[in-house]
Amino acid sequence: MLHLRGILIYMTWKRMINDEWSNYWHSKSLKRKIIEFLRDKYFSKIFASIVEEKIEENGFILEAGCGSGKILEKISKNVVKVGCDISKEALKLAKNNCDYVIRSDIKQLPFKDNVFEIVFNQGVMEHFSDEEFDLILKELKRVSKKVIIIVPSHTSLFRLYNPFPEGKFFSKKELKDKLDKNFKKVDIKYLPKTFFLSIVAFCED
Repeated sequence: MLHLRGILIYMTWKRMINDEWSNYWHSKSLKRKIIEFLRDKYFSKIFASIVEEKIEENGFILEAGCGSGKILEKISKNVVKVGCDISKEALKLAKNNCDYVIRSDIKQLPFKDNVFEIVFNQGVMEHFSDEEFDLILKELKRVSKKVIIIVPSHTSLFRLYNPFPEGKFFSKKELKDKLDKNFKKVDIKYLPKTFFLSIVAFCED
């Protein structure tokens, strides 16, 4: 009985998360239009260049929580670009910006071990609890030898007005403490070109 209750709670939670992000991508609100305009015209180019710097082979790369796939679209190196997201609405947009899209919960990725050269995401990890953060890291590490995480920085002006109230802001120490549990090598940098809104972590074993 308890096991069944746990399954029902998980299914309800998963549906709520999916609905939340589907509502965001389906929304025609001014806030969403501004966020996506800035992402497309400026920020996605910066994030794409960060990923490109770490690409060494002509293999597969994955954006786990790809949204509209704008970062993948801006990656010009000769790689196979795969995007996964839990939102159907996001994937309708992403399919025009990458080679393959897959609907998936990033805590349970449907890929074999070490199939990607790089797995990355931006604007994703801050929306999860500490326990979920660790679960996602384990999955990202399982499918790739190199992991790149980009999250909001504690230096961000959006701390005064957070467009995503449930999101977290990270200092270098806070992020490193989380990542050190799963990776032997972690390098964390602030991103001045984003006006210090974001911080990036490069992780390897």
